[in-house]
Amino acid sequence: MYSAHGIDLKTQFLHIYQDITKKLTQLVKTFQTEIVAIRDEDLRNEAKKKISEIDGLRKEVDKSIKQLEQNSEWSNFTIAFYGETNAGKSTIIESLRLLLGEEGKKREHQKHEQGIATITYLNEQIAQKEQSFAQMNCNLQELNLNHKVLIQQTEQMQEDYNTQLQTLNLEKNSLEQKLKQGNIWRIPILSIKRYLSQKKECKQRLVEIARQSVELQEKKLQNHDIQFKKIDVSHKQITQKQSRLKAVQRDISVLKEQIEQEMVRLDKYKDGLIMSDGQQDFTRDTVAYYFHSKEKSFCLLDLPGIEGEEEKVSEEIFRGLKRSHAVFYITRDYNPPQKGDEKSGGVLEKIQNHLGDQAMVYTICNCSITDAEDLNEPLQNPKCERALDELDQAMIKSLGKHYAGHLLLSALPAFLASAKYPRKEMVRKQQKFLKVFSASELLCRSGINMFADKLLELADPSKIKESNLLKIEYILHKAIEAGKQYRESLIKVYEQTASLVKGAKKDVSKSTNEFESYVTGVFGGIVNNIIAYTRKRCYDDIDKGIKDSLLQENFKKYLSSGRMLEKKKTKQEIENYAKEAYQPQLSQILKRLELHANDFSSRINCNLSVHSGDAEKPKHWTWEQTFKVGRIILGAGLAITFNASWLAVAAVIGAIAKLGLIIYDLFHDKKKRQRDSIDKSLKKNKQSMEQEMAKTNALQQVLDEVIEQPKPILIALDNITGVLEQQQIRITQLIDFMEAQCQNLRRM
Repeated sequence: MYSAHGIDLKTQFLHIYQDITKKLTQLVKTFQTEIVAIRDEDLRNEAKKKISEIDGLRKEVDKSIKQLEQNSEWSNFTIAFYGETNAGKSTIIESLRLLLGEEGKKREHQKHEQGIATITYLNEQIAQKEQSFAQMNCNLQELNLNHKVLIQQTEQMQEDYNTQLQTLNLEKNSLEQKLKQGNIWRIPILSIKRYLSQKKECKQRLVEIARQSVELQEKKLQNHDIQFKKIDVSHKQITQKQSRLKAVQRDISVLKEQIEQEMVRLDKYKDGLIMSDGQQDFTRDTVAYYFHSKEKSFCLLDLPGIEGEEEKVSEEIFRGLKRSHAVFYITRDYNPPQKGDEKSGGVLEKIQNHLGDQAMVYTICNCSITDAEDLNEPLQNPKCERALDELDQAMIKSLGKHYAGHLLLSALPAFLASAKYPRKEMVRKQQKFLKVFSASELLCRSGINMFADKLLELADPSKIKESNLLKIEYILHKAIEAGKQYRESLIKVYEQTASLVKGAKKDVSKSTNEFESYVTGVFGGIVNNIIAYTRKRCYDDIDKGIKDSLLQENFKKYLSSGRMLEKKKTKQEIENYAKEAYQPQLSQILKRLELHANDFSSRINCNLSVHSGDAEKPKHWTWEQTFKVGRIILGAGLAITFNASWLAVAAVIGAIAKLGLIIYDLFHDKKKRQRDSIDKSLKKNKQSMEQEMAKTNALQQVLDEVIEQPKPILIALDNITGVLEQQQIRITQLIDFMEAQCQNLRRM
């Protein structure tokens, strides 16, 4: 929210902005109204184009003022930190945030401490889970051992049963074999009783073996079922225990993941994150930091660097500077900013362009100190005084009375002394510096304390109006400079172009005279060409022994076809000359004039961008509209038909075609007689054609049309200088208006 003072001040300036833009618009509308009275359409279009150049200046002023209206700060005194990439702008601001207790930095520290507490709690939870996991893992190992023993016991019991069954089976096989081997008929009588007794015993034993085998099989199956159930129970216990262990492992993983996430989040609240890591253009966006210290409220703007990929950040720099009421130019070098060459501007030119509308500019020399021992000497010493004096002189030359001087500090030691939670790579540096000096000593030796006091002194809300007023005046001043430069160039181009136009008109007249001579020559051969064509065709027929009656018919036909061919040929020759000779000559004259005129007009500096935020390339005046007229005319020449003239020629040739062949002697040699008759008839027809062409004045009609061809071009050329004169008057009126506005602003 704006303070009451801020609202009143903003309202006052809004009226100023709107009044200037409104009056500028009205002035240009007056120009546009004036040209409506111009009757000639081409001249009117040309005048519109030239007024659009002036309107372009008006639009640039309007655009700059609107951007100023959108970006200006009215409530908080604002200081922009401006300078080369990696000069330490963000490091100084971060040190001030820590030193002066900026609210955003306080919130970051609170969140950092909350994160540490969360990580501590999560680690305690992990310790409990890991202890539980260890106990459960011991139980699982015991279960696995018991399970293994149970499986071994089961396998051993099954093996014992199998051994007993195998023994019985062997005995059975032996008894069965023994029974098969005995034959009662071969046994002595005295041994039969004993044989039968043995056989009986074997059978009884086989029955017993069968019984025992069945019992063993049953016991084996029963034992297998019992043992399998025990194994299954044991397996389930193991599976359950493993599932519980996995659940605990997952819990531990989740907790560790939460710690990692918290660590990442914690890194977002470390001190020094806004500081450069050595990359080009580390700061891409303008960031505002609001302070309230010792009953002073102010804002610091961290701008992108002015070296590196500036095209990506130029708008950010522009908006930040329009918002600021004072600027700190940050540099690591005691020497004056470097000038650029003819191709590209240097740092000094950028400072002049960017900071020309600032009411107060300081140079802040950020001394590069990476070793604590270097702080044993004061920052300002006799070695650097001469360089600093040259720096101040260069800045005064560029910025004039608005340059306020230089201040010295070393941002890195100041940050290391103030940082409570430095980012990882800064921890060791901080430890090294704090081994040599205490935090309070570092703050004193780094110059940050003195700088903070100066900052609080500058943060004066009463200076807001002065700063914003200067920005409006600067916009008008730049527009006036552009307009005057444009006007001076117009005068030079007017003189040079007038000479070019005179020469071009002379060249056009010369080419037109040559065209007339060519047309006259073409017309001079029309009749002879028709006669020659007819004579040749008739002679060819005579050589073939043609009859008189047919020759008479052919004579008329050849005379008529010769007429048509000559009409077409003559028309084509004149049109070809127009296309291939006359039109290229005129085109070359116009191109040459356009080339020279544009070369002159390129010196009309129409770079009407009046702010440095998004400066455009120079807009050069081109004669496109004027020479477009000539190109359209020449383009029409490609279709030249001379319709009126050709009607007259056609009438003449049509009339003479009615004269027939005169057959005057029937008694001489036939071929000689026919040739003589042809010659006599052609002679008579020739005389008639020449008389008729002279009577119809066909040649003069074509020549009149030739003469008419370049007239629009000559008229267009005459109009060029008039356009330039009117443009000078209009730009002068615009300059006078803006100068009057500047005087009004100075009286406020």
